[in-house]
Amino acid sequence: MVRSLSIYIVLTAIVALLLFLLMAEIKSNYRLKDNYSALLSDISLQQTVTNKEYKKLYSEIDRLTRELGLKPKQIIQIVQTTYTIKDTVTFPLSGDTTYLVRNDTVFSIIDTLRFNIERPCYKLSGWIYDSKIHENLLLKDKTSVVIYRERPNKLLFVKFGRWRYSALFHSECSGHMKVDNNIVIQKKR
Repeated sequence: MVRSLSIYIVLTAIVALLLFLLMAEIKSNYRLKDNYSALLSDISLQQTVTNKEYKKLYSEIDRLTRELGLKPKQIIQIVQTTYTIKDTVTFPLSGDTTYLVRNDTVFSIIDTLRFNIERPCYKLSGWIYDSKIHENLLLKDKTSVVIYRERPNKLLFVKFGRWRYSALFHSECSGHMKVDNNIVIQKKR
């Protein structure tokens, strides 16, 4: 009787452990499935990654957060955006105008002065013809918004106090930018 009861307890513990492992595996599979669908269909869907995946796949963001002195457990959310703006403008020249262009491409083809200026964040090209400037401007930038939390007080090496949530906006072209408002709408309980 006692022996059959102990076997029953051991078998119940083994089944409970296997169920726990199965649930963890199912949860991990759902996370991976959601990440793949976010990458393949709609990039704006939220992805959930582990610390190891974060350091391997997103090393540039990891470098940025290390510069800020943030640990991965402090980071709440990271949103990256790449934007491209194309603009074409034509406007007349007036009066005596002098143009100075250094280290860029300027060439003339039968009454037309063409120019091409390339920088890491923009490309400006165009031509001057018939007292008018025709410009083509292409802006490219990659921005990252990092929402993180930190403890406000520090005593020796121990940080304490309620978590404060902060945001950082970083642009590859402009560096760090100021965040005007960081607002959270509290849900009614």
